[in-house]
Order: sequence, then structure tokens, then C-alpha cells
Amino acid sequence: MSVIGLVNQAVAWYAASAVLAFLFAMRKPLSGAIAGIGGAVASAMLVVAGGAALLMPERIHGGMLQFLHLTIRVGGVNALWLLAIGLSALPVSLFNISWHRHPQVKANGPLVNLLLAAATCAVVVTNIGSLVVMAEIMALCAAFLTGCAASG
Repeated sequence: MSVIGLVNQAVAWYAASAVLAFLFAMRKPLSGAIAGIGGAVASAMLVVAGGAALLMPERIHGGMLQFLHLTIRVGGVNALWLLAIGLSALPVSLFNISWHRHPQVKANGPLVNLLLAAATCAVVVTNIGSLVVMAEIMALCAAFLTGCAASG
């Protein structure tokens, strides 16, 4: 599979697992498992995509992000960021599975995966407008994820 194909699949896994985790949000352990497994698979794809792009530095990978119809490009710096996102998101996604078994925790798996999908898109898009939209989505997800318990 190509680097662009792996990035497309990773965004699809993040998005699909976020939607499914949202649909099963009333059952937190199941929601966390869906979000965690989907996020881990997508993160592994990002690690492979970033590593493959770094191993072929003479080639710049370009294509389309199929679901959003955005032009994307994966070069050297983009590959480093994909690798950084994938390597940091993998343990977070795996921890997300067991985290949702605690009774006090809110089902935040969809927000985590939406944040990771937006971060992935922000790293590879070529349009500045799309970058701003993805950064705003990331900021909103981060705001809801880091809110204090008293504010809900």
C-alpha cells in the first residue's frame, strides 16, 4: 500500500472508530474499546506511512484525501510529523481501552480520535484554509478533553 493510501486509511479508521464510539457512548467500556482499537490501528498505519516516506526521501508523495476531497502531500517534514503523531497516539489509544472501564470517566474516545484525525489531516493538507479548519477542530477537541470535572 502506498503512503497516501495509508494516510487515507488511517483517517478513515480514526473517523469510523470515533463515530462508532459515539454511537456506543452509553456503554463506556465498549465505546472505549472501539475508540482504542480503531485509534491503535490508525496510529500503526501512520507509523508505517511516516517510516515509508522517510525511507524514500527522494520521492514526494502527493494525492487526495478521499473522504474530504483535499489535496495532500507527504514529504520529509510531513513524514516526521506523521511518525510523531502515530508513535504518541499508539499508547494513548491502547490506554483508552482500559481507561473507559472506570465508572467516573466520561466517554471521551470519540473526541480523542477526532483530535487525532484532525491532527493527521492538518499535517498533510496543502491548503492553508484546510489547515486552519483542522487546527480549530483540534483546539475544540482539546478544550473538551481537558475541561475540569466541575464545568462538565
